[in-house]
Amino acid sequence: MSFDSYKTIGEVLKEFTITATEANYILETDTVIREAFKEDLEFCLREFTVEESEYAICETIIFPLLKEVYRQYRDKFTLWSHKPITYDQQLTGIPDYILAKRSPLGKQIFENPYFVAVEAKSDAARSWGFPP
Repeated sequence: MSFDSYKTIGEVLKEFTITATEANYILETDTVIREAFKEDLEFCLREFTVEESEYAICETIIFPLLKEVYRQYRDKFTLWSHKPITYDQQLTGIPDYILAKRSPLGKQIFENPYFVAVEAKSDAARSWGFPP
């Protein structure tokens, strides 16, 4: 079953007997953003029409932003883009982006993910009660 087969968080919690916990686990830290990145992002926002394509948004905004912040943490983590993952035979999928622990064996080894980003399609967003 793919990730998008689940329409609500409740379905996932029940299927895998997971307890939901809400907490503020992200600590605010100072991040140095290079001027070259800022200029490139401004150029992309000014010159490209990204609103009409999820791929354009991923390629011109989301991944470059993740990559810029990731630069400071590359000794601890590996940033994966569109890496297929399998939890078990029932649950598989391809998240847009994954932040995982950096393996001592090299960047080619996939360790436990800490963060998974998946684009919410408008149908899924509506079914979860978010505006499109």
